[in-house]
Amino acid sequence: CRVIRVCAWLWISSMNAAARARHNTVAVLTTVGIVNGGLVGGIGPSIDAFAANTGLSQSTLAGLVLQMKLSKLLGNYCWTYYANSSARHGRLSPRGLHAALMLCSAGLSCVVARARTSPRWLQLACWGFGLCYGCSDAGVLMVAVWAGRDGRAQRANIASVCVGYTFGAVLAPLVVALSLRHGGTVYACWEALAVLAAAAAAVLACAAPLPRGDAASLPHYEALQPDSPGGNGLELQPLHEPGSTAQSSGDGRDGLGSVSEVSRKLPGSEPSEDSGSPLHRRHGLVLVGAMVTVLFSVTAAEHGVATWLPTYGQRVGAMELSSLALLSSVFWAVVTAGRVAWSAFAASVSSAWHALAFDASVMVVSGLSYLGYELLQSQWLLWLGTCGLGIAIASSVPAAMALPAEGDVIISPNVMLVFNFAMSLGELLAPYTIGLCFAQGWYGAFTACTVMMSLAVAGATAVARCTLVPN
Repeated sequence: CRVIRVCAWLWISSMNAAARARHNTVAVLTTVGIVNGGLVGGIGPSIDAFAANTGLSQSTLAGLVLQMKLSKLLGNYCWTYYANSSARHGRLSPRGLHAALMLCSAGLSCVVARARTSPRWLQLACWGFGLCYGCSDAGVLMVAVWAGRDGRAQRANIASVCVGYTFGAVLAPLVVALSLRHGGTVYACWEALAVLAAAAAAVLACAAPLPRGDAASLPHYEALQPDSPGGNGLELQPLHEPGSTAQSSGDGRDGLGSVSEVSRKLPGSEPSEDSGSPLHRRHGLVLVGAMVTVLFSVTAAEHGVATWLPTYGQRVGAMELSSLALLSSVFWAVVTAGRVAWSAFAASVSSAWHALAFDASVMVVSGLSYLGYELLQSQWLLWLGTCGLGIAIASSVPAAMALPAEGDVIISPNVMLVFNFAMSLGELLAPYTIGLCFAQGWYGAFTACTVMMSLAVAGATAVARCTLVPN
């Protein structure tokens, strides 16, 4: 432990002030991601307890979960509107907003933990969770992009936030399991989340100002606003001539050092010569569309497997529930380990396309493994497909979010809204569709969904590669 502390101290001491500010920002955003992941991960293990204490039926609780996911979309839109309007007028304060959202999450967790028998309070909490989660999830990803000085830094920042989210999603069920094993209830998880969210709010209150998406953090380009001539939030417009240096505002409000420092020539930060041409704009739209397809497909496969894997294993191969529960835990453990590895190496990878190509290949192999399990009923094929899918999912989401920057596309709040909408739609539709098919006795829908989503990822990745070549 002493060696680790000494190495950490030496690593931090070797950074300049701007680098330390960026790492502190990412650490704060990761804390918010842990809370969001815990809120999502705590819902599933608590469903039976909610039904027993409130008297609500499973179908009613399923409707509440659906309402929570829909309110998440509303939260995504609220963040986008706030970011766009505040960025125009220079009053954006991400730190205060996220601190308020964490306090709301802490209060709602207390409501769930204390008002255990009230269906109305549970419904209110689900709606509130969706709004807070949607707004803060889109917000931390957007701020993570703003904190990156180039495409590689943005990849690393997004990966770190995703690691925090996955860690929270793993931690919440673990707290439930430990509480039940020692004679407690599932509500211990919500009490722990209330404390964690309050601690995250305190960290945000004491932290330095978070980066903001204004001209100071985008030295060479800015995204055209939707109301500007020909603007759709994807085009790039030069703020300065190539080689010129922006003047520092001197207020230090973005926490990343002076503008002149940010404006140095960095890999991936120089404008392309035809950045304002119609061809470049079309390339940007195609690239964003391809990544939307990747995010939808990956999220659909992830939540389809996470929701229906135990049922699929029992109905198709007659596996024991304990073995399938272990496999589900291994799936999330693989996702967590993969995202930790990606966050460590994202900044050193020349292009996120390489990671997406690898992920698409692994997803195809996983889909074929599920097909083999359905035909041969061999358990090792189910393990192979599930672990492979966890590896593919780990890096595909953060890589897809950061890839458009390699094509000189600014990840604006509007683009982030589209990304979050695609992921929410995949998270919503895939489990629901597979459940309808299972109700009709067609368990091959599990395999079909995974195979189709893997092929969609492979196709969209190929389109993205062809789009990046001219840039």
